[in-house]
Amino acid sequence: MVNREKVQNLAIDQFFESIFGKSHQYGYQIREQDFENITPPILSDFHTRYYTPENMAVIISGKIHSKTAEFLNSYVGNIGSNENNKKTSLNVIKGEKLKKVHINKAGTVQNAIRIGSATINKRHSDYPGLKILDSILGGYFGSRLMKNIREEKGYTYGISSSITSLDLAGYKVISTEVSQKNCQKAINEIYREIKLLQDVPVKKEEMAVVRNYMSGEMLRMFDGPFALAESFRSAWEFGLDNRYYYRLAEKIKTIDPDEIIELARTYYNIDDLYEITVGSE
Repeated sequence: MVNREKVQNLAIDQFFESIFGKSHQYGYQIREQDFENITPPILSDFHTRYYTPENMAVIISGKIHSKTAEFLNSYVGNIGSNENNKKTSLNVIKGEKLKKVHINKAGTVQNAIRIGSATINKRHSDYPGLKILDSILGGYFGSRLMKNIREEKGYTYGISSSITSLDLAGYKVISTEVSQKNCQKAINEIYREIKLLQDVPVKKEEMAVVRNYMSGEMLRMFDGPFALAESFRSAWEFGLDNRYYYRLAEKIKTIDPDEIIELARTYYNIDDLYEITVGSE
């Protein structure tokens, strides 16, 4: 109920509903009545179907004793269940037809903006390049969106873009909150920055900064046993191995301006993007 009063939460809920469709599990948003309808048999059935040994794995990281894997396998390696559980087939992802949605919430100080769409996940060969493109656009503090809309225009305290990988798809989203009077101006500047990436080659100096930033972020992903385990898990759950990170590191070193233009034209077609705003009119 508290979240329903916040423009940023209303915006991201509507964003998922729009890009994935209301009937898809990725697009369905929890309502208050969903909590009221939960019963012990529903919880028990869910637990039986999804909390099974077949759906679990143990990942170990750090200074591992030679007997650790053997020890764990002796306790959990042979656990099985008698349940014949078939994965629930998800509905086909189909975004809503309406690409621009405004939710009126009178009296708000700021309007929330979410712009993006469903996209590829990390199983796709273009994903490493798309992550680099995202960093240039809005993925770090020195990004184009931050320089333009925060530092030069002063429309917002913060703006960012991100690419997230899900099992059946992925999504890209540009997120910010601005005053009502600057809402359309900020949206226009977002599209302007996308168009520049589609038409004008990224300069060598900017590419060098982005390469250094992303290389540093990769080092942090493997700094310590917890980060190491999480990085392994985030590739393993997609059926990938550590070669995914080698490909990402190589792409960071070798991607050129022409490839960035091609990726921007392929994955940031403005006509395909959803535009969600929440706030006063």
